[in-house]
Amino acid sequence: MSIPKLPAEQYVEGLVAEIQLQPDGGLLMYGGFRREEDSRSGRPILRITPEGLPDLSSWREMAGLDVADSIPGASGADGRRFIVADNPNDAESLLPAVYSISAEGQPDEVFHERLLGMQREKGLRQASALAVQADGKIVTAFVTGEARSEVLRLNPDGTLDDTFQREVFPFEANHVSALADGGLIVARLGLLNAFEERAPVVLARLDSNGRIDRAVAERLRSAFAAQEISSILGLTVGPNGTVLLYRFAPHPVGGKTFHQLVQLLPDGSLDTGFHPPL
Repeated sequence: MSIPKLPAEQYVEGLVAEIQLQPDGGLLMYGGFRREEDSRSGRPILRITPEGLPDLSSWREMAGLDVADSIPGASGADGRRFIVADNPNDAESLLPAVYSISAEGQPDEVFHERLLGMQREKGLRQASALAVQADGKIVTAFVTGEARSEVLRLNPDGTLDDTFQREVFPFEANHVSALADGGLIVARLGLLNAFEERAPVVLARLDSNGRIDRAVAERLRSAFAAQEISSILGLTVGPNGTVLLYRFAPHPVGGKTFHQLVQLLPDGSLDTGFHPPL
């Protein structure tokens, strides 16, 4: 994105990851924006006025901060927006993994400092997914190694919620959904192990304290085996806790047809009454 035909002092360019409409008709854009082409620092938030002009009245350089454009953000009930940072691999540079942005587009510096402290203590860098629960707490997934990830929960002020169990998952989680009962769905989305005979289950349900529900895990294992699910390309959680999976479907074999859509009941078992068109 660039806004042409503006005076040099108003020129802005950069990549846009998300756009949010404001009540006055203006826009909040999240991404990585620069005032000058050779600038090494910029700002992850840019407000566009209802007239379509960049609002630079609150511009402040924030070194190295960009938004990870492939990871969806989430909104809190108070209008705050939480977005995942694109943390550089440079060992000397550690940035807050998640930005907390007010409804007016202002970053919460106290939140960021507290989060940075936790990241340094736990050795965490790049967040891979996030979700905001009804009580305002932020659940964040971190990839901690090959085929390995952890999920942490932050309080609304950026401190670590130490009542939340720190579980380790045998897959690189890149999706988190908050459930109405306080539980969570954690998954790895994308084409993965598509041609392996015994692919791992890349979906888990956590209770409200962050513990993996072992009974649900066993039912998920049975459902994945029965449907020969190797990869989840997308998922949607229904209001009643059902999980609709858009999965990689291999070609029919021996008269058996594999549907692209599979629905799981809240307890993790296969919904045998669901008859998808695909």
